[in-house]
Amino acid sequence: MAVLQAAPGQRMNITALNKALFYLDLFALRDLGHTITDNTFLALDQGPVIAKYPTRLVAPLEQSHFAHQATVGMSKPVVVDRPIATFSALADEEVVIARKVAALIAAHTSASISQRSHANPGWQIAYNDGLGAGRPALPIDMVIAMQELNDDPWIDEP
Repeated sequence: MAVLQAAPGQRMNITALNKALFYLDLFALRDLGHTITDNTFLALDQGPVIAKYPTRLVAPLEQSHFAHQATVGMSKPVVVDRPIATFSALADEEVVIARKVAALIAAHTSASISQRSHANPGWQIAYNDGLGAGRPALPIDMVIAMQELNDDPWIDEP
């Protein structure tokens, strides 16, 4: 909800929301030493996606009446219905990260943020060893995936 509420119009396409939560966890892991969502992200053809996201992400939002998933043509945005005034389950620094990630993702289309996520080293490894090799989708190693956020030259060295 912190990401959704910080998004323009308090809505985000489901693809962008999945990517936003992936990057939320990467920034939190880098900056705080832990993820926020505590979810497993799978390396699917579309990029990083929360495993069973209709059940783990969309359903709880709809059951709590905080948000719903709409259908607008081919798009399936998740729209805030009842904003949360205070995020008691999040620390202040986690809310700050959520707002920054929402702004970062809002600057991209779903297609461009998906394309960017395909360049993530954690996604690439999990995809190549899973779906890319004709096997079931594999979870993404978030520590490896976090390397996308770093500008350290040793990451690109053989």
